[in-house]
Amino acid sequence: MKSSKLLKNRVVLAIGAGVVATSAVAVSAAGLGTLSASGVGTSTAAVSGCQDASLTVTWPTPAYSADGGAGGVPTYTVSSVDLGGIIGTCQGKPYKLTVAKADGTSIQEKAGTTTDESATTTVTLNAAADSAQIGTVTLTIYNT
Repeated sequence: MKSSKLLKNRVVLAIGAGVVATSAVAVSAAGLGTLSASGVGTSTAAVSGCQDASLTVTWPTPAYSADGGAGGVPTYTVSSVDLGGIIGTCQGKPYKLTVAKADGTSIQEKAGTTTDESATTTVTLNAAADSAQIGTVTLTIYNT
């Protein structure tokens, strides 16, 4: 009986520690800013030491190709993305944008520098991406 109570206490302690650790991560990430997507149905994440306000990702209208996919399947592709809401302290800073599938597999990455004197930076992708494949977008702005 004693060992059962001890095991129960250890499980409760482990769960409590997990909740505390999760809360600490959520609090520390709260000041980094957020990234919200418009169009294409993606989820997003942003990490930036210079940005404490929300960022936006806006996709252009996808281009239709009747035989652009594997096996001649019609596709809708995007070849650029607008990053908006960039505050002055993040303008002119290097960034890395990762476009990935929903499972996190990278489709492509693009590095560059955010636009000086503008809250919006347009990123031209290395190659047109099939919008059906895009599941997540991650943006990192380096505070150098």
